[in-house]
Amino acid sequence: KPGATLTGDPPANRLGSATAPARMITLEEVMGAKGPLAVVLNGRSFEGRPIKNPIPAAGYPFELDPAKTVDVQEKVANGATEEWNFINTTVDSHPMHMHLVQFQALRRQNFDLVGYQAKLAAVRAADPTAPSPDVTPFLRGKPFTPPAAESGWKDTVQAHPGQVTTIKATFDLKSY
Repeated sequence: KPGATLTGDPPANRLGSATAPARMITLEEVMGAKGPLAVVLNGRSFEGRPIKNPIPAAGYPFELDPAKTVDVQEKVANGATEEWNFINTTVDSHPMHMHLVQFQALRRQNFDLVGYQAKLAAVRAADPTAPSPDVTPFLRGKPFTPPAAESGWKDTVQAHPGQVTTIKATFDLKSY
């Protein structure tokens, strides 16, 4: 109805406390000879294959390693409430969409991009399938609340360059 309002507790009050440590999800650009070619999550393609031979000084060559596959990295227990940090190391904003769950955007915070990328490159060089490093030591300034348009239940949120966007969700799929 026009002029109607929604009632009830805000999502933050219904989500409760996180039941696991916050996850670090990095957005990383795959560089080609003429610039960026793709964005990967945690150094992997959407099929779960790691990028072959990362070269930190020049970005990542756009070559997926066909000999390597990895299992799904983000496995969440049914009923768990978790915070996820979308760490955008790219130069563009990216819409982050999660399937089968709604979440709330909690906060954003700037981070030391150069320092974090150096740590990330060292982790990827040692093990291309290793989890992304904790961004906490690289956070700068105070966190800030996303704008009002991003309050309430969401299935997509913008992750801005040089920022960590933190979301919280309860993964409560019912079996049918």
